[in-house]
Amino acid sequence: NSGTVAALAGKLELAGTVTGNGVLEVAAGATLELAGVVSQGVTFVAGTAGTAAGGTLKIDVVSNYTGTISAFAPGDTIDLTHLIASSASVSGGTLVVQIQGGGTQSYALASNTTAGALHVASDGGAGTDITASSAYGHAEPSNAEPTRKLNWTKQKKPSPETAESPACNGRWMIFARACIRSCRA
Repeated sequence: NSGTVAALAGKLELAGTVTGNGVLEVAAGATLELAGVVSQGVTFVAGTAGTAAGGTLKIDVVSNYTGTISAFAPGDTIDLTHLIASSASVSGGTLVVQIQGGGTQSYALASNTTAGALHVASDGGAGTDITASSAYGHAEPSNAEPTRKLNWTKQKKPSPETAESPACNGRWMIFARACIRSCRA
């Protein structure tokens, strides 16, 4: 690839080897699935008002992806389809995934990554979803069951700083003992 390959909507699966100096992009609301060996970087493209909250980068064989991940921001998800992770963190420009049972898997992150806290949960199959859940620096404790730390709820009596918005359908995210409005559908 010497150009741009972009997942703009729905799902785009790249089944073979991808090399070259081109760009891979995943837009808000879309999924880019990497099924083969890929050395090119992937850039998450931010959505505009009225679009889905984030894009999904789906990596089928975790060791086959060696590119740099750019613009990983709140709402974006990295789905490691055949890896069960217990936690994930960002350390010095590297996404470090702790593998359940021992070991780590690492991915390079570009400097434009704004993920503060990472939410680790089952992808509903044999893998793990890592979602950038906050750019505000709240750190989720590392444990094997982080899904119990992050729950959607509707706040009954919002404070003035978190007044309910009709555009958000009254959804609130409880995280690190703070209410953060989330417009993710």
